[in-house]
Amino acid sequence: MLLTVNWDATNIHGTRFSHTAIPDQHPLHNEAINAAVLAALSSGRQLLRGNTIFVPGEVDHISLEVWHDANATLDILDAGLEIRDLGAAPMPSTPTTFPGR
Repeated sequence: MLLTVNWDATNIHGTRFSHTAIPDQHPLHNEAINAAVLAALSSGRQLLRGNTIFVPGEVDHISLEVWHDANATLDILDAGLEIRDLGAAPMPSTPTTFPGR
């Protein structure tokens, strides 16, 4: 699962929060990061990767929730939640190696 939120990096006040959640349950993956640090590191792009395996048929909704504590309104340029279906592609049978590692 990959959560992406592109916050307006021109406002560097406060903290940016995001999480994924199943309705009526606790958040699954969450992150809070200082806005100035986020702007310096990634121009306001908040990324969070989560590793959760869902049993087929048990979860049919998941949400991405974002908020902030800045003293002004903020723009979110875009946001997304990508979920990879493990049944769609076979897992590699041998470990993947990367040059130089």
